[in-house]
Amino acid sequence: MPMEKEVIITIKSSQSTGGEEAEPTELITLGNYACRGGLKKFSYMESAITGLEGTKTEFLIRSEEVVMNRTGAITGRMVFSIGKKHSFLYGT
Repeated sequence: MPMEKEVIITIKSSQSTGGEEAEPTELITLGNYACRGGLKKFSYMESAITGLEGTKTEFLIRSEEVVMNRTGAITGRMVFSIGKKHSFLYGT
């Protein structure tokens, strides 16, 4: 990857269970961004607010796939691909 630059990252999500209304959340944090060819990478350190303090979260983004890696206090890898199912494990 080429030299990373510091950026402000905003992550918006919502989660619902059992037919309940979706609960929106938003995280705004400092992180890093790099781009090389068709691969984009965002990374940031989690904080006490997320409950994952001491964990680095990294997103690798390609045209048809997103990979989320977590290392540190929590470890895990999630892969999201168009038209495919994946399973994952978390280490705590």
